[in-house]
Amino acid sequence: MTSETPAETELLQLTQSGDEQACRELLLRQADRLERYITERMPQKHQGSFSAEDILQESLFAIHRDLASYSPQSGASFHSWCYRIADNRLLDAIRHAERKKRGGDRKKVEGSPDQSEVNFVDRIPGNTTSPSVRVVRKEKAAALHEAMEDLPENQREALKMRFIENRSQNSIAGRLAVTQAAVEGLLKRGKNKLADMLDSLSSRRR
Repeated sequence: MTSETPAETELLQLTQSGDEQACRELLLRQADRLERYITERMPQKHQGSFSAEDILQESLFAIHRDLASYSPQSGASFHSWCYRIADNRLLDAIRHAERKKRGGDRKKVEGSPDQSEVNFVDRIPGNTTSPSVRVVRKEKAAALHEAMEDLPENQREALKMRFIENRSQNSIAGRLAVTQAAVEGLLKRGKNKLADMLDSLSSRRR
């Protein structure tokens, strides 16, 4: 595996000193290489369960989150460190897909949903004074709480920042050190997964 270029070394140093623009450029430089690496290792039987783009975005999120802990003195190049994170994210996705096939991916929800998640569900139009609607919303809030915990971390954080903290996509991109296009993808995939969970709840009630 190749070592980082002098330009990447400089970007890494700037990133670890707190330069978010350098961080974004550094991650963009890794994206194509990491996507090829992930695609080559994607098990064919799981390609319908998750995509290389999903794993890439989760990997970039984890790299951004943990950059402060990376040290060149650790013996691993920055590229190798990024590949190891991608390997871990891919392994997590494979394990999750296998659990789902066995029916073991459902988690028991302890306690009540977070109030912010209840408020998120409360944005659904309807007659809030109807007892039946209140019951449905309570169930949806519980389902949302469970689904949010089951989402990949980067999708969960993007959704919370957009719909609970009311941040703009540009602000989210800055916080996650990704492009606005990547944020749009995270939000779209996250919303689709949450919609599937709520649809599943509605089907069980019929």
